[in-house]
Amino acid sequence: MKVEDVKASMLAKVRELAKALGRDARSLKTSDVIPTSGVLDSAGLMELMIWLEVEYSLAIPQEDFTLENFGSVDLMANYVVAHSGT
Repeated sequence: MKVEDVKASMLAKVRELAKALGRDARSLKTSDVIPTSGVLDSAGLMELMIWLEVEYSLAIPQEDFTLENFGSVDLMANYVVAHSGT
């Protein structure tokens, strides 16, 4: 699993979720902090985390749900690749 492929997939999902909320995330960069960007609300963030667990077959411990691990697409992709076991 390549981190760049994971980033592309996650960015597409964030944009899809944002669009469903009527928000435009086309200019979102992978380094942007998603919770402060305004592209997703709290329900959208939760949906993104659930998608991430399902999509990448991860069981993410509650204590790992931090801005340091999941604040941006870059951080999420790094977490997924480090914890995917592949």
